[in-house]
Amino acid sequence: MFAIKAPLEKLVSKKMKISIIKGDITKIKADAIVNPTNSLMLEGSGVDGAIKKAAGPKLQKECNIIRESRIPYGLKTGEAIYTNAYNLPAKIIIHTLGPKYYSQNIELLKSWVIR
Repeated sequence: MFAIKAPLEKLVSKKMKISIIKGDITKIKADAIVNPTNSLMLEGSGVDGAIKKAAGPKLQKECNIIRESRIPYGLKTGEAIYTNAYNLPAKIIIHTLGPKYYSQNIELLKSWVIR
């Protein structure tokens, strides 16, 4: 029920249009939204908390299952995992961990931006 359905590469096309939209991310109808999550994918505050609250409790359950089965030590900077979007109008949520501060390893910052 909470399984990842396909590798992210199969969901993203080289012809896919990427848009930057200003507004409430929990109300955007899109193929995907990006969630700036914490390393353990636990419900946080700010954007992460707003997304998880609006998506409903099934999202955090899926994040818990992913954490336990695939990333028991947490996401690393530059890594991304996607989940269902549940109660949100988006199709999927891409959860990623960005650098904590500018002076963090520049190679990690590059990998986060490139992915």
